[in-house]
Amino acid sequence: MGVAAGIVACLLGQGCSSSDDSGGFSVHRRYTSCALGDFDGDGDKDLFLGQIAGEDDANDIIEETDDIFVNDGRGNFERDARWLPARSGGRTFGIVSAEAADFNGDGYLDLILSRVGPDQLSGAGLQLLMNQGDGTFMDASEGIVEEFDPTQWLTWATPADFDGDGLPDIAISANFGERALILRNLGDGTFVSHREHLDLINSDFAQLLHGDMDNDGRVDLVAVVANTVQSQIQVLANRSTGPGSIAWEASPPVFATVQGASGALLDWDGDDDLDLIATSFKWPPEASVDGVRLFRNDGDFTLTEAPPVMLVGGPSTTEHPRSYSVADFDGDGRSDLLIADHGLDQPPFAGFQNLLMIQRPEGGVADESMARLGARSGFTHCSCAGDIDNDDDIDLITCDLNADQESGVVISFNDGEGQFEEALLEVPRKTLD
Repeated sequence: MGVAAGIVACLLGQGCSSSDDSGGFSVHRRYTSCALGDFDGDGDKDLFLGQIAGEDDANDIIEETDDIFVNDGRGNFERDARWLPARSGGRTFGIVSAEAADFNGDGYLDLILSRVGPDQLSGAGLQLLMNQGDGTFMDASEGIVEEFDPTQWLTWATPADFDGDGLPDIAISANFGERALILRNLGDGTFVSHREHLDLINSDFAQLLHGDMDNDGRVDLVAVVANTVQSQIQVLANRSTGPGSIAWEASPPVFATVQGASGALLDWDGDDDLDLIATSFKWPPEASVDGVRLFRNDGDFTLTEAPPVMLVGGPSTTEHPRSYSVADFDGDGRSDLLIADHGLDQPPFAGFQNLLMIQRPEGGVADESMARLGARSGFTHCSCAGDIDNDDDIDLITCDLNADQESGVVISFNDGEGQFEEALLEVPRKTLD
């Protein structure tokens, strides 16, 4: 696999250590978000890692900037401190989500980051970082004219071209005091708010998913709206008539026994349109939930819950899904799904098993996590998928916050058939006496 000493520290289970020669205890940065992309234009995928919010303590080292790790083309990464400006909001603000896209059409991948403050419950904001093509990013956040409520925080900020002008806009998922909205990219470095018809998503907490649900070339929205018992799934068909405009038409909502507001779009039934996999989070801690639900798209914006038999091998449990990666992990031409689950967000922060849902040739999906990933509960706060070692299969990167003597950044190399071998990413560390 080309795992280089000093860059990828060691394979898991082979004596990884974090103590230094002076007898102190070395702790690492902690990461809550990741994005893969060819940031330096050399043809392979580099890695952005965004840090946790808060103050330094026995486990977390908070720095002024987030990190870019440059890929040598074989899946070996090395941090390059030249790339990024200071994190928006200050040193103790953290990154909730990170996405890469070319926002100005210059051929270089930029970054959109959503943030949270030191208390991890407020400090809503976005940071837009524009790739200069010379190994640096410039903070262009002043182009986002929307003012967010600083007493709240944002969750997902995801790019997609909703108005058909060839430039990615940004979908903002609602969280508590903030409502869902689209930031429309005007192409001149500025983004303006679009809320028309988004009041149909009548919730303070909803994840906006996007994809072409009817194969007409326009990007539609699917909102999974949170509730404690029964969630609402709302599809907004994109009815824009030309570049620079956005218009939506709402389909009748689907009410589902999904506790939470998360999921992913993928064609899980092989009929060439996007379907939905929705997930539940477990709250209160003693609750019992069916973690994964399948919804089939009829090609005309109607989502219908699939029978339990489509979950091959029976239901799968989730506790608090955090991040989703859609890719063909086993190389059979069908889309699969990695669900990164950080478990209950309270002491002892034990984490929960990440799920790898594999699409079966006979139809449906199966939880093949244990067989392909192995047992691992790591309070996982992010996941990224892509071919990082240029061997034509899809690898995984996850960030585990409860790793005491590890970097917490796990690279899972794919053998080409969906079996993964894990290694740890070496990250800069600091010694606490």
